[in-house]
Amino acid sequence: MTLTPPALRSARRIVFLVTGEEKAEAVAGVLAGLPDPAVPGSLIRAESGETLAILDRQAASRLRD
Repeated sequence: MTLTPPALRSARRIVFLVTGEEKAEAVAGVLAGLPDPAVPGSLIRAESGETLAILDRQAASRLRD
């Protein structure tokens, strides 16, 4: 099954599970609010619900306090 970005954005809750240091730069950009077509997850945020990102230490390694 394939869902389009508009279908995903209409969800009440969107959950991303991100692991690995190779995703750290993309995670930092997405959480800074920088949409990037090369990072599809950056284009998906719940319009009227909750977007949750679950990260391991490596994926979160480029985030600042």
